[in-house]
Amino acid sequence: QLSSLLGQLTPQGGSGWAALRLTDAEGSELYAQGDAAAYFLQDAGTPDATHNTAAFFQDAAGRHYLQITGCFSVADKTNTLTMAYDISSLYEARSRQQKAYYGVFAVLLLVCGVLIYLVSVYLTRPLAQLSRATVAIAGGDLACRANIRPGDEIGAVGADFDAMAAQIILQCFFERLS
Repeated sequence: QLSSLLGQLTPQGGSGWAALRLTDAEGSELYAQGDAAAYFLQDAGTPDATHNTAAFFQDAAGRHYLQITGCFSVADKTNTLTMAYDISSLYEARSRQQKAYYGVFAVLLLVCGVLIYLVSVYLTRPLAQLSRATVAIAGGDLACRANIRPGDEIGAVGADFDAMAAQIILQCFFERLS
């Protein structure tokens, strides 16, 4: 009667469950519905009257299922009901989210790379100016200056360099006068 009742409650294709299996205490199948029932995990744990078990499995087509198994008693006979619910849509959603995450990560990585390059060019530009002024003065162009705006340590070094170049020009001027 119980298997007949399950057959009436879960017409083919009308159930939210992908598969159902009802077995008695000896493990004999009383009722089965759905193609996914062939893939039920037998070692998904042992349910009792107060605890259910849950497991995940995959069928040959790659669809993912949640398997829930529980026991209940009818007329002092223990029966086990195992149900499978198709959760493939969750896996598909997770896959789409991972692809979106990887895309966002790649774009952020590119943007951060460009920003790091621009910041490094901005921070090293005063050193390049100082280097060019050093080469020019060493080549005899005593009027060359680094012209680095002060405000940080590199600016202070640039100002000191310009002061040194001015001092060299004054010293050369006084040597020629004497």
